[in-house]
Amino acid sequence: MTNILFPFVTALLFGLSFAPSHPIFRFLIFVAFLPYLHSILKPKKKIFFSGFIFGFLSNACIFWWITAVNVQDVSRILVFLGVLIMIFYLSCYWGLTAVLVSRLFSGFLWSLSGLSPERWVFPGEV
Repeated sequence: MTNILFPFVTALLFGLSFAPSHPIFRFLIFVAFLPYLHSILKPKKKIFFSGFIFGFLSNACIFWWITAVNVQDVSRILVFLGVLIMIFYLSCYWGLTAVLVSRLFSGFLWSLSGLSPERWVFPGEV
């Protein structure tokens, strides 16, 4: 369940922070990636799937307006298929990025250096 829940919440926050939405939602970009990072930094098998779901949903929220553009001599189905292929292609990059981030920050000791300021402030909790 959390394989889809965290990427879905992140994609919703990320998609709402872009231009067609109300300007009051623009601040969401600062907190949008927190659930996503929480989901991909935990060791699990379906990290690419989690990144792909996030990429697909966020790109669908961002590029929905392209299907509403009227283009002469081009059918709506062809435009919709083109946007769907583009979203699928861009989502593969998010999946590969999720795998890369989870591999880089999961097993090496140097990744703990980012937690050192937190250890100074909260020495007993980390």
